[in-house]
Amino acid sequence: MADSLDGPGGAVVQRPAGLALWQLFGTTNQLLAGLTLVMVTLYLRHRRLPTWPAALPAVGMLLSTLAAMVVNLARFTDPLLQVMGGILVVLGAGVLIESVRALLRPRPKDPPAL
Repeated sequence: MADSLDGPGGAVVQRPAGLALWQLFGTTNQLLAGLTLVMVTLYLRHRRLPTWPAALPAVGMLLSTLAAMVVNLARFTDPLLQVMGGILVVLGAGVLIESVRALLRPRPKDPPAL
């Protein structure tokens, strides 16, 4: 499947859809890294260990990635990129909201035994 681009002199150029979606690859990578850091933060909290070594990078990673994606959405002209980018923003915001909700829950009284 290919999408059309206006090339030099108004010529229509075809490129594979994979190349169009490549622009979203960095965002998905960063969101996955942020999600991993959130999971580590929740694990540390559950084990009653300091959470800030994982929580601070997680917040920075998620906020910067979502902000960059919102800026990129305004520049995308391809409907495929706009839809997929919008889905990623919604999913990333959902991860951020659920993470905050999980961190606001009361801590367990005793850490679980290994």
